[in-house]
Amino acid sequence: MEPKNIEWHITLGSLVKVTSTDLDGNLVNRLGIVVTGKNLCQQNLFPFVEVYTFRDQETNEYYPYSIEVLSQHEAS
Repeated sequence: MEPKNIEWHITLGSLVKVTSTDLDGNLVNRLGIVVTGKNLCQQNLFPFVEVYTFRDQETNEYYPYSIEVLSQHEAS
């Protein structure tokens, strides 16, 4: 269950920019597509989505603080 005080408008298929750091601590921006709906991590209780990043060609979990929605996918 998602906490009521967090509003995160992200949907499956949205184009996003993911900001993270590399091994040297430098900021790295990646473009990707959201491939799952919002999930809740039972260990730290924060919502996350899985994003397929084009640069890495892999899927990873990302939290709201590291994702910027560039294009919202609207369900038909």
